[in-house]
Amino acid sequence: MALALCFYVSVYPQSMSALNYVNELGNREQASFGDIVKLIVLDMGEKTLGFESDFSVLCARNKIAFGYNLYENTPLRKGVAARLIAKYLRLTDSLMYVVFGTERYAFRACVAAGIMIPDGSEWDYVSGEELLEIMRRVAMISGI
Repeated sequence: MALALCFYVSVYPQSMSALNYVNELGNREQASFGDIVKLIVLDMGEKTLGFESDFSVLCARNKIAFGYNLYENTPLRKGVAARLIAKYLRLTDSLMYVVFGTERYAFRACVAAGIMIPDGSEWDYVSGEELLEIMRRVAMISGI
């Protein structure tokens, strides 16, 4: 009983912090680059330790965020989100994405995989609610 109580007390603040973050993100009109970095790291099953650390994890793992020089608060565009997700999930069903690896074709690959909806383009901004829905689909595909 004491062990279960210790476990609950240690996990509870982290769960509440994550729940508060998700609620706050869902209410935002615009998600940021830092948000998707954090959510992908969480989907990997890793603990987030702040933007710099999380970004380093994504760069180290399969070079998911390699080549991006964006700040944490940079507004998130669908193309950036799609390219990070396509690298994370290793989407290879789209020949154009495999050949060129651009945000445009990553967005199309994510649409084809059912991760993103086909409305708009890779240049559109992502809302907090939309990012949460995208990451729900990513989590279903990744199975982690």
